[in-house]
Amino acid sequence: MRTKLKPSERVALAVQKHWSYAVRPIVVALALYVLLFAVLWPGGATFGDLGGWRTLLVAFVTITVAAALATVYASLARRVNIWVVTDLRVIAESGVFTHQTKESPIEKIHNISYLQSPFGRLLGYGDVQIQTAAEAGATSYSLVSNPRLVKDTITAMQVASREPHAPAAATERPVTQTAPSSGTKECPYCAETIKAKATICRFCGRELKEMRTDTQ
Repeated sequence: MRTKLKPSERVALAVQKHWSYAVRPIVVALALYVLLFAVLWPGGATFGDLGGWRTLLVAFVTITVAAALATVYASLARRVNIWVVTDLRVIAESGVFTHQTKESPIEKIHNISYLQSPFGRLLGYGDVQIQTAAEAGATSYSLVSNPRLVKDTITAMQVASREPHAPAAATERPVTQTAPSSGTKECPYCAETIKAKATICRFCGRELKEMRTDTQ
């Protein structure tokens, strides 16, 4: 992950593209091998036709090199194309030679959905869509490993982000703006209201002996 986390930000889940993304070039190459032999072999690539064998060999080497390069690139892309769910946001990173980052704040996400094809359900991948208030339309992430876990984690982070706010407002100590009553006095050091007979301020911890002597 190349994006720096904010102070006290916690990572809840990090997923990559499914492993099938990296092996797709190999599958395509195998299909091309079958097609190559089916087309060229009956058309002249016989044991006595040297030109046919050369054509077959050049095509085979070309497909192999292209598949190898594509597989290396796909493997690198799979390592850097990640989705990270934190308690504050959803981060999508991509780019092998470049770096592209897209963030969706947890509190602005309105809807999360995922779609799995029959192969996706069998192998464990799918597409995830996130709808936020700041965007027109959904942001789609394709070939995500375990899309249901991604959806459930985002939902859990949304619930957790709402829980701390309610008790925080209730436990917050209000600031006293009224004048002290006859049974109280104001601390000369921190300006908090304390009892008139207090000798130590319960807020700042300063001694008030001289102040008490003056009042007596």
